[in-house]
Amino acid sequence: MSEEKVAEDLRSVALVMKDRGIELEVSEREPIILALRILRNWLEVLAEYEATKAQRLRVGDSVSPLSPTVYECVVAAFLKTRQAKEAVAVLVEMERHEISPSLATYHLIAKDAAIRNDLATAKDILDRLARADVLITASSIAIFAVAFRKDPPLLDRLELLARQHNLDSYRESTDFAEATVTLLAHMGVVDEAYDRLMAAKDRHPFQYAKLLAMYTAVIRSLLRQTRNMDRAEKMADGLFTDMKESGIRPNLRTFTVLLHGYIKRGALAKAIYVYEELVSAGLEPDSTVFNLLLRACVLHGDLGKMEEIYTRLIDRGLRPTLQMLTSLMTGFIWFGKVEKAVSIFENELGRSHLAPDLVCYNVLILGYGLRGNTEGCIHWWNRMLEAGLAPDAVSYTIFLQTLSKAGDTSVETIFQRVFTTEIEPDRQAYGLLVQDRVRRGELPAATQLFLKLLAEGMDMPSATAAVLIKAHHLANDDPIARDLVKRFAETGSVLSAQIYVIFMRILLKGRQAADVIRLWQGMEKAGIEPTPAIHREVIRAFTMERKPEGIWAVAQEMRGRRTFWNGWRNVVQALATLPKASSYLKLTCQAIAEDGVPLDLPLCDSVIAALIAIEEGEALLEFWTYCLSPLGGEIARKGFKTRRRLHRFVLGFDDPKFVERFAELSIRMEQFADWQDLVIFMRHRGDAPTLVKWWDRVARYSGSRQADALRLLDTLRGAVWSCVSFDAKIVADSHADTLVDTRSTADIVTAQTMFSMALALPQTGQKELGRITDLLLCDGSSDLVFLCWQDLLQAIRSPDDLHRLCDTLSSFLKTAFIARRDATLGHRLWASLQSFLPTTSSSHIQPLYVPMEVVKTYLRCLAFCEDVDGMVHLATRTLATGYTLKLGKGATEIVNATIDLVSKKCPERTREVATFWQERDQR
Repeated sequence: MSEEKVAEDLRSVALVMKDRGIELEVSEREPIILALRILRNWLEVLAEYEATKAQRLRVGDSVSPLSPTVYECVVAAFLKTRQAKEAVAVLVEMERHEISPSLATYHLIAKDAAIRNDLATAKDILDRLARADVLITASSIAIFAVAFRKDPPLLDRLELLARQHNLDSYRESTDFAEATVTLLAHMGVVDEAYDRLMAAKDRHPFQYAKLLAMYTAVIRSLLRQTRNMDRAEKMADGLFTDMKESGIRPNLRTFTVLLHGYIKRGALAKAIYVYEELVSAGLEPDSTVFNLLLRACVLHGDLGKMEEIYTRLIDRGLRPTLQMLTSLMTGFIWFGKVEKAVSIFENELGRSHLAPDLVCYNVLILGYGLRGNTEGCIHWWNRMLEAGLAPDAVSYTIFLQTLSKAGDTSVETIFQRVFTTEIEPDRQAYGLLVQDRVRRGELPAATQLFLKLLAEGMDMPSATAAVLIKAHHLANDDPIARDLVKRFAETGSVLSAQIYVIFMRILLKGRQAADVIRLWQGMEKAGIEPTPAIHREVIRAFTMERKPEGIWAVAQEMRGRRTFWNGWRNVVQALATLPKASSYLKLTCQAIAEDGVPLDLPLCDSVIAALIAIEEGEALLEFWTYCLSPLGGEIARKGFKTRRRLHRFVLGFDDPKFVERFAELSIRMEQFADWQDLVIFMRHRGDAPTLVKWWDRVARYSGSRQADALRLLDTLRGAVWSCVSFDAKIVADSHADTLVDTRSTADIVTAQTMFSMALALPQTGQKELGRITDLLLCDGSSDLVFLCWQDLLQAIRSPDDLHRLCDTLSSFLKTAFIARRDATLGHRLWASLQSFLPTTSSSHIQPLYVPMEVVKTYLRCLAFCEDVDGMVHLATRTLATGYTLKLGKGATEIVNATIDLVSKKCPERTREVATFWQERDQR
């Protein structure tokens, strides 16, 4: 059983005991606190600590104090909840009880002080550590060296302390390197941490555990960067790859750091891939991993993946935490599936021995509120009261928002009753009141209340300000909207991205594009994260200013911040309207493919239309390749109009090589109807070799659209034959007294190639072989027919091949002798057949003989030509050379048939055949 499962079970037992009114002893609380630290439930750690302190006050000093390990857990909990002063107070309490803190406890507080750049606290901890009877290590020196790195006197004192503890060579220690790199990474000093990591790797290449901790810390710091996010993410990916290539196996902590970083950046696909790699590495995901994945699915709207991950959690025997189930409920709420959220509340919470808190009830009230279901809100409000939970300001705000959206006119009355007598109204509550007046169309009253609250020093929510400013903008009261923005900013309130969007729209309405650009440039200094809506307005501003380089700069920022949703279409459409923007359009297409942007039809149409407009054929082919790929969502299969537009452009290039490259890409789509234009183009060009190549590709197709493929094969076959000239024109050579055959060698090669390809098709290609043979024998020259006959013989490798191609052999003979009346060609075919088949036989392979059907066909051909010598030769020497081994009784039948034919055509030679066989039988 894993450590986390044991901790979960211990926590569950404690919860059951508390539900039954059983008070835990102080000694029993210690393992509970340790378990909660494993589960990283810091607030519960602090709650148990406070309960322990209260219990000690009741029973007096007879109870033994907590152990140093438990105190260490409490210090960690205070620091995780950003209560540094309380963490130091724990040290004071330990000194009062004469308990020696562990070295790790000092390290925790010193690290936190270094991260917060709190030099006074770091110095105080160093003084306490120097007075305590604790053995200082190289890690201790590293932590304080980083904290005091800008204070030379304190560094000198640290050197003296190191010598006192015999740590003269601490800088060569791997512990020193690990502590330095991890702390620098936590402080965000990434470049220095990275350099020290590389140096430690070169100096201590086989200290895998230490290097793993350093790699993980630097990766974590890189993925937390808010500037140059794309570069930081690539560096983190490179470090992870380098770590594995160096033989350092990532642990659960490493994978958790990657998951957290990717989820924070919106890279859900990468997060899922990391999770799959974690599982394949044989590691068991803990509740932190599952909680991260559930939260990611909620934030990115992937309901199916959310349910799949929760199922995996249950299958692995992990017990869901209240936070996990709350995330799950929130996900269903945002997807509009309130009933499933209610099912989790009613069933899963009880099954996991979890008591619902106020947040759970608020989520359900919000769910019904989003539906506008006032009755559902009231029901869960009453359930919350029955559970003994007092509604907070959030509860009332959600409830009143529901009433306001439903058009209830009593919202302000309820607000006055509740927030003046029961609960102190907060900024969100007052914001609700302003927004309710806006919804009721009382814009002047809403504005008056908003300005009054600002004057009274109320820190109004920026969302409320945005609603009010937008309402004035929509009412064409832009001067009032501008004044509200100014008044709100003067109070020191931070303008939200939504307010920036509205203000930018007001400026663009007045054609003040330059002001919008300056406003956008100032947002980074103000620390405001731009949203896709802001980027859209800035793109409009740069378009007005006719600056394609500015549009590309916005696109680069959007890529770095991972805020691209529908923004690519805005970039493409803006660039398409500007002159001299072709280079940026090509960069945009490359960026779409590099970032793996999922395509939709509007985006695909926009890019293709823009590239066609600037006649960028190469960029168009590259983008079309991406459209056909799984990363691009194979969107090319869905847009018929897009494909037709693209075909017209490609054919307009009048470049056969370009068309051929495009066709090779398009065959993946299985949209065979779209090929008609391409085939017609190549037929008009007379490019038979390319058409033959396409024919071979389609002939080998084995997908589900066989009917469309067959229709296209007919078109291709006709196009090839229309390109090949079989009629030889004999003309006089002006330089010599000879006749010259003007038949194109390329035409002969093309026809022969197509016949050879048909021969190579599997059994299902027999129909194609028959069609091509008919066309070939009808139009092909004698030399071409003989060349194809040779290819036909080369295709015979076994009796099965001979059986499969028997009809084709007969067709060749009948056409030569009967249709063409070319006995010379017919005899050439038969002679090559006789000479070829014995050479394909060997002692260990079954001998190949001319099938009886082919011999009969040859006999009929000889009779048609009245070739008595040929019939006599067939009935005597040919059949006597071994074919009777294969034909058996068939040989006698053919001999008798030949004798009958000879007696009719030339009776005087009948006895010659009979005598030959009589003499052979006597021998």
